[in-house]
Amino acid sequence: MVAPGRISEIPGGIEDNTHYNEQGAKAVAQMAADAISKLNLKIG
Repeated sequence: MVAPGRISEIPGGIEDNTHYNEQGAKAVAQMAADAISKLNLKIG
């Protein structure tokens, strides 16, 4: 849960059991990293 006033984009707060907790955040980050990896971008 994100308490009201904690995040400016969600002023009223939200109950979110997905990416607003450590396990969910890691899962969402892994999905993003996997998708970016599949783009085969040449970085560096």
